[in-house]
Amino acid sequence: MRIMRAILVLLIAASPAAASPRRCHPGDIAALAAISKAFGNYYSAWTQHDSQCCGGGIHCDPFTGRVTGLSLFQDANLTGTIPDAVAGLVHLESLMWHHLPAISGPIPPAIAKLSNLSMLIISWTSVTGPVPSFLGALTKLTFLDLSFNSLTGVIPASLAALPNLNGINLSRNRLTGAIPPLLLSKSPDQAYLVLSHNNLTGSIPAEFSTLGFAHVDLSRNAFTGDASALFGR
Repeated sequence: MRIMRAILVLLIAASPAAASPRRCHPGDIAALAAISKAFGNYYSAWTQHDSQCCGGGIHCDPFTGRVTGLSLFQDANLTGTIPDAVAGLVHLESLMWHHLPAISGPIPPAIAKLSNLSMLIISWTSVTGPVPSFLGALTKLTFLDLSFNSLTGVIPASLAALPNLNGINLSRNRLTGAIPPLLLSKSPDQAYLVLSHNNLTGSIPAEFSTLGFAHVDLSRNAFTGDASALFGR
């Protein structure tokens, strides 16, 4: 699947072997230092070798030296909340924070300032609060994964307005309410939608009959009515 291949590319690109030795931009060094400080200098290695933009989950553009990817995953010792300092990485295209069970608190509005973001993954954490409506400001977003958290409230209608969004995974949360009828309506073929294991209600949108799903999972909710819209194409 195209989305899963993109995630694999991100993981490979964020590894030390694949990262560019390009000199990192001073503004991005400052932002990384602030993020590290917010986590108790847990990632102080980010600035120990600040002449190069590589390693430690950081991926940079090989021509500009700007940080375009930040990937943190599978670290039970990392504690705290998502810092506002992440907004300082103004060229960030991919943000992946996965399997960080001690990260808590809400998703901060600072995320909405990452106007170049195409992939946002915050999964398997203890993040709480709503799925923020301000994510609708991320017009370049193609894939959103907020699964395996403790998010509550409704799925914001603002997500349906994202012109490039092709994949959503909000499974394993505590979401309620109905699916926005135009969710993924701007997606080309091969849309990806996983909303399983929530407390969603209402009917499955008839608008889904116009979408070509590569994968869809709406199980373990409390939907009512006819599900034939999922097989409209």
